[in-house]
Amino acid sequence: MPDVEALMEQQAQDKAAKQVVDDVGAIRKVNVENLPSAYAFAAIPARFALERGDWKGAAALKLNPSDLTWDKFPQAEAILVYARGFGAARTGDVAAARKDVERLHPFEGRDDSGEDRLLARPDGLPDQRA
Repeated sequence: MPDVEALMEQQAQDKAAKQVVDDVGAIRKVNVENLPSAYAFAAIPARFALERGDWKGAAALKLNPSDLTWDKFPQAEAILVYARGFGAARTGDVAAARKDVERLHPFEGRDDSGEDRLLARPDGLPDQRA
């Protein structure tokens, strides 16, 4: 689904893209929880807000549907948390931005066993905390 929304944006079909965002936001329950659906629920509203520079909208993003087992899909959750933190930073809400940065930390680097976490820094540089 994110590809449909991106295509509509690229073709300047903002109204149709907004309808996709609204339709996705109206879904309250899914029959099957899986990564593709979690990714769509997180990425569609996040991209819509960020690509338009709607920082207030990005800062207000919420994980939806709220009863989805988001902890099973941390990579999808991280997309929305990143966008929300970015929006908060751009609107000057430093406390909210820091909260989202802290929420992302468990997903990055290596854990105590040496296994890569989801958001390992590809450049190998040390973390620059907010």
